[in-house]
Amino acid sequence: MVEDGVSYHTSEYTTKHQIQLSIKCMDWPLHSPDLNPIENVWGIFKKRYQKAVWKRKRIPRNMEELIGLAQEVWSALPWGRIYGWIDRIPERVNFCLRRNGGPTQW
Repeated sequence: MVEDGVSYHTSEYTTKHQIQLSIKCMDWPLHSPDLNPIENVWGIFKKRYQKAVWKRKRIPRNMEELIGLAQEVWSALPWGRIYGWIDRIPERVNFCLRRNGGPTQW
């Protein structure tokens, strides 16, 4: 797991569960380029979830509806494109190294 030092990553609750679940973490400087494709996935998911709510003209009324809509949106994500991002991680890392950890287009 990659963590960037924000408070919810370093909280007592989080730390306790990471130990219990044997989760190994990699520290990531707060203002470093985020090379993790999940950031892109969450961005797409959020937009599509909001669009799905707008199309239905109402927000989910309970946890079951919320989870159902989230699963529907998640399953319809452009997985081919997402896997392409994952395949390009070495390229992103090399680009970041060439820029001495500076800003990237990602």
